[in-house]
Amino acid sequence: MTLVKGQITTVSPIVNYKTNLVFELKEDFENVGIALIPEIISDTPIVFIEKSMYPEIVKYGNKCGAVFLTTMDSLFKASTQSDYDLPKGEEVYLEIDFMNSNSMVTGVIAKTSSSYIEHTPYVIMPAQDPATMVWKKIYIELTEDVSWETLATSYEFYLLSILDSDKTSGVIYLDNIKLIHYQ
Repeated sequence: MTLVKGQITTVSPIVNYKTNLVFELKEDFENVGIALIPEIISDTPIVFIEKSMYPEIVKYGNKCGAVFLTTMDSLFKASTQSDYDLPKGEEVYLEIDFMNSNSMVTGVIAKTSSSYIEHTPYVIMPAQDPATMVWKKIYIELTEDVSWETLATSYEFYLLSILDSDKTSGVIYLDNIKLIHYQ
């Protein structure tokens, strides 16, 4: 392809996952249940948004997840609450499609035979301007975080959002959450 200064060139790449990947988690919000379970401190649930009612919001499939924060319901925290056996010293990734007018963080929870260790939030996803929000995709490498807990027997991950201090409401849309590692 030859690029010419001043001309717009559209590129439409076709990408695929490698064949030797293990998808420990695939949450696309298309099924009845949701893999992310609100924690007891959460005063805000995660709900389904359907494309038939909100075609301008749902980009992938027929549904996505949504979290609506207000001054009355200002805290969302959910974790997978499934035990994922992740390889130490190997590449591990968390993939998330999101669109958000409120900031959000994600982190890892390591479980050992006698403890539950919640790591400090790993990645902060800052709020987008509500007037220009777009779907974004993020790949978060969890390799070091997973490998750090040498005695861990399994892992979870969590999402956390507290209504930003300068706002009276915020929204977070989620889709295609995947926890991936090589075989």
